[in-house]
Amino acid sequence: MRSVSSVLIILALFLISVACSNDDGPSQNDPEEYLLFGRFSLFCDDCDKRIYKLTRTSLAYDTFQSGFNWSDYSFNQDGTSPESDHSNAIQLLDLLPGDLRSINKDILGCPDCADQGGYYLEFPQNGEIKKVVIDTSDSDDQTEDIVAYKNAMQIILALMDN
Repeated sequence: MRSVSSVLIILALFLISVACSNDDGPSQNDPEEYLLFGRFSLFCDDCDKRIYKLTRTSLAYDTFQSGFNWSDYSFNQDGTSPESDHSNAIQLLDLLPGDLRSINKDILGCPDCADQGGYYLEFPQNGEIKKVVIDTSDSDDQTEDIVAYKNAMQIILALMDN
């Protein structure tokens, strides 16, 4: 199982590094730098119920029991994840695509419209908090970089669930 995990991590990192550029991203020394990320599904009791908060030094999580109102969401730490999960996830912070940082939309595709769920991202951008939800299915408003990033996030979330 460890070798499969290693291959998946390498694949995720490759997908992110090939497809994403972060020329206008934050400085790695920014103490306010963070990324909230996770997958949600409103109509599934047994589905993902965690949002993660990733910083340069830690990975914490918030577990919610029902519903997910992304527009009013506020992170409440329920626990911390192991260092191995932090090591895998840090690439999501490093390679957040410029497309996500600069896009003027906060909804990409139609997340959870057909009970397929969606991905939630939150990060500081130009002194404000940016929240974006992304359909798990690829849509015309998702650039190649966003699709690659979303696929890498899916792999990393799957590794953290094991």
